[in-house]
Amino acid sequence: MNLLSSFKSAPWASTIFFLPVYCFAFFGASNWIPKSSQVKFKIYHIMHNAEGFSENLSGQVKCTSDDLCTYIFSIPVNSFKSRNEDRDKDMMEVIKAKEFPQITLQGQGRLKEGHFVTDMEVSFAGTKINTPVSMKVENDWFEKSAEGQVSFKATDFGIVLPTLLGIPIQDKIDIRFKVRFKKK
Repeated sequence: MNLLSSFKSAPWASTIFFLPVYCFAFFGASNWIPKSSQVKFKIYHIMHNAEGFSENLSGQVKCTSDDLCTYIFSIPVNSFKSRNEDRDKDMMEVIKAKEFPQITLQGQGRLKEGHFVTDMEVSFAGTKINTPVSMKVENDWFEKSAEGQVSFKATDFGIVLPTLLGIPIQDKIDIRFKVRFKKK
């Protein structure tokens, strides 16, 4: 029995054989939008660390057939919550949320061995910086997910470090993110 006769006797076999071809075409040139997201931050103080999160990432990713992708995302600053209303209110003042209501992330990069590598431009609190980011990317049939982490200095964005009991927070903000994308 040869391969062709196997396809004739078991129609499902042709589906299994050609499925990788369909998947390859699907993951070539394409546009993606966030289906769900979680962006977490953590700040540090000798007395108490604080965490918060947002699930309001919006934007899109445009990829070419050679795995070069351009992206732009935004997150409303007021969507970050730490489960402490007083801290959230103070944070909004410190980061000038009324004047700069959005965090913008943009750039381009390439998919290399399951990781998307980019030099991301981050616009936050009225200042733009570039930082290298590598995120793990997984394909799940008709969706993709990306996750990673990055650390910043608050002073890189011109943020005056707030104090607790006269002691300033550490000049470090850790960000962890996970985004699930669907094809646009």
